[in-house]
Amino acid sequence: MENVTGIISARLGGEPVLNEVLKDLSDPGRMNAEHGQGGMRRYRYVIWPLVETAQRPDLWGVYPPQQYVIEADRYGIPQKRHRVILLGIRDDIQVSPRPLTVAADGPPTLGAILHGLPALRSGIARTPDSRQQWADIASGPPPPKGWRGAERHDVVDSPAQWSAILRSAVMQPWFLELEGLGQADVRDRLAAVLDGLTVPVDDRGSDSVLRGEPPEALRGWFEDPRLKGVCNHGTREHMPQDLYRYLFAAAFAAEKGRSPRLGDFPPALLPMHENVTRSLRSDNFADRFRVQLADLPATTVMSHLAKDGHYFIHPDPAQARSLTVREAARLQTFPDNYFFCGNRGEQYTQVGNAVPPLLARQIAGVVADVLAASTLCTG
Repeated sequence: MENVTGIISARLGGEPVLNEVLKDLSDPGRMNAEHGQGGMRRYRYVIWPLVETAQRPDLWGVYPPQQYVIEADRYGIPQKRHRVILLGIRDDIQVSPRPLTVAADGPPTLGAILHGLPALRSGIARTPDSRQQWADIASGPPPPKGWRGAERHDVVDSPAQWSAILRSAVMQPWFLELEGLGQADVRDRLAAVLDGLTVPVDDRGSDSVLRGEPPEALRGWFEDPRLKGVCNHGTREHMPQDLYRYLFAAAFAAEKGRSPRLGDFPPALLPMHENVTRSLRSDNFADRFRVQLADLPATTVMSHLAKDGHYFIHPDPAQARSLTVREAARLQTFPDNYFFCGNRGEQYTQVGNAVPPLLARQIAGVVADVLAASTLCTG
């Protein structure tokens, strides 16, 4: 059984929920005692953790709640995903499961896992807000290399307009605020990125098979030579102002080695929301625009990706976008030949709700050993 770590602190009537769950799982018959046992044996279960522990189970056959937390990055998964996972073994099966094996080399980094995936540009959203944002941009001074084919009367999801929006960043008030914030280094990095900006060869990518290579890290796990590429590697659409935010955030992270918090953003680039003002005062949710750093494992991949990509900004400023379904799936360790169906939001939800397949395989190996040993014991 699996659940999020929040179940450890959850309480009902002042009592820890997980303690009662563990007791019920270890002795499910007690919930039906009033109905009688019908002469059948009342089985109990030891609820085992899957991590190395010096603790022993109590009289209920359960361990302290924290012992059930699996930190996925300790077992070679390229994200800091922590989950409660329980393994119940009936008390007449005298087999103790082995703990999962900690990865000797630690987890692969995000950069290593995304290696081999083609660079892409984001799409441009066609919403009333985005239309107004584009109108404001197009009415200002042209970017250093001109508009170069971008239609200026409306939002058009085209390479030319994508380029024009990003290149016009140097003319925006927020760009001019950077030096006053002590971020001249970020400004200079942005200027260099925009000066060399080109439309990616694969444009926005595709849900169907697109050229690409498996990463060197865990190559044998991800690769399927029959596929000759990757699938579900297409970008979502973002409003022009979010393109600027992703551009700035990725450049800041590349320069500073950390993702920016709201207090690091130029004031002119902050969303005009009341909750942003509250966050600036309290520092709660101040990381709502989070760059996934290339030299570290990712943060927990969540189904929230289906709503927006603010927590999953690609580390390359020149792409100025959130992660694709395939990039999120790589971080979850789905092999490259696993095709996600449904619309893009549904695909993100499937990825975020999953147990990482590589971790699931390791757990399945533990269970298989228990089944084999119990067959020997009873056979």
